[in-house]
Amino acid sequence: LRELHVALPQLSAQQVNPVIRMLGKKRLIGEIFALLDAMRDCAERGGAQKKSKAFSLFQPYSPIRPDNESFEFLANALVATVDEESKGKTMKDLPQSVDTMPEVLLMGRSNVGKSSLVNFLVNRKALASVSATPGHTTQFHFFAVNSGRADLPSFRFVDVPGLGYAEAEDNTLVSWRSLLARYLTVRDSLGVVLHLIDSRQKLTPTDKMLLEMGAKAAQDRHKEGKASTFQYCVV
Repeated sequence: LRELHVALPQLSAQQVNPVIRMLGKKRLIGEIFALLDAMRDCAERGGAQKKSKAFSLFQPYSPIRPDNESFEFLANALVATVDEESKGKTMKDLPQSVDTMPEVLLMGRSNVGKSSLVNFLVNRKALASVSATPGHTTQFHFFAVNSGRADLPSFRFVDVPGLGYAEAEDNTLVSWRSLLARYLTVRDSLGVVLHLIDSRQKLTPTDKMLLEMGAKAAQDRHKEGKASTFQYCVV
C-alpha cells in the first residue's frame, strides 16, 4: 500500500480499483478511505498544477480520481448484508428504536427516486421496490444494513412514501405528512435525512414544504431538550 500511494500520480483509477476491491473483501475500510482520499489529492494537485503559470507540456498532471467503479467497490465493502426489516403506516407499526442502529431517512416528492437511491447505495438491484408510477411506496420501509455484525457499521435505511402526488387521496396525503412530521420530531434513532430533489426543476411546493417540516422538527427537538438531532442533506 505504501508503494501504491507513492505511485498514484502515474496510475489510473482502473489500475487502482482492483486494490480497492481486494481491501473491501478483507473489510479494511480505513485503508480504502485513505486510498480514495489520496486519489482525490492527486487530482486536486494536478488540477492546480495545470492552472498555474508554471504548467507546461513537460509537467503533465495526474488524471487519477475515484470513478464509479471505485465507489461501487466501496459500497460492496461497507454493505455485507441488507434486509427489509419491517414496514408500517403508523408510529406503532415502526420498529422500536431500542438498539444503537442509527436511521437514514430518504424523503422527497413522489416518484423522485428514493427507492432507486436505496438500491444504488447498497448495490442491490431490487431491494426496494421501484416503479414508474407515482405513489408506488405507501408505507415506511425499514432496511437493516449489517445487522448484528461487529466488523462493520450497522444502520437502517428508511424509505417513506413520496408526497405531492395529485391523484392520491387527500386523507392519505395528510396521514403520510402527519406520520413523517411525527417521525422527524420524536424518533431518537434518526441520524440523517436525505431529501431528494429533481435538479432539472426548481424547488416544488412539496420540496419547500418538506424543508419547512424538517426545520420545524429540528426546532421542536431543541425546545423539548432532546439530546439527539439529525443531519439534513439535500441530494
